Amino acid sequence: MSQQNLESVSYQCGMSFADALRAWREILGENSVHTSPEKLRAFSENCTPTSTSPLAVLEPGTTAEVQALVRVAAQYKIPLYSISAGLNIGYGGGCPAQKNNVVVSLKKLNSIELDPLLGYAVLGPGVTQEQLEQFLVERGGDYVMDASGAPPGASFIGNILERGHGHSRYSSRVEHCAGMEVVLGDGQ
Repeated sequence: MSQQNLESVSYQCGMSFADALRAWREILGENSVHTSPEKLRAFSENCTPTSTSPLAVLEPGTTAEVQALVRVAAQYKIPLYSISAGLNIGYGGGCPAQKNNVVVSLKKLNSIELDPLLGYAVLGPGVTQEQLEQFLVERGGDYVMDASGAPPGASFIGNILERGHGHSRYSSRVEHCAGMEVVLGDGQ
């Protein structure tokens, strides 16, 4: 879809997509709202025979930004397709499942906190297997990262939500997830 056609897309609320883009740019800044054909093409690739192209790609850096962009999407009735890294090959990827979606890439939300005494980590949704492995190696402790068969750049949250697994006795990622902070469809 050309940039000119993209800007004129109207949604059920009667407002144009350009209005939503303006709102997202106010929230995230110009460099975190992408509509260029090159950027959209990168989120159109899929490991299946079919693919769709998103209308835009948003890259929030905080939970508050995620909440705000979700509120805009709800206001304009624009469907969002969230990904963390988009590299959970075999389970899913960065390509939206349906047409006319906006991809929300959570890769900037990649914080890691480790409680070495109780043996748990709090991971942001953008944390990849490679990032956690590097973090644990740098800390020099006794903890290791239980890798899945996905690439190093695949995220933990994507693998958890798709019921993926690692290769140790703690392999079921979803069974060993103690909790999640989620943003609901209304931005709460």
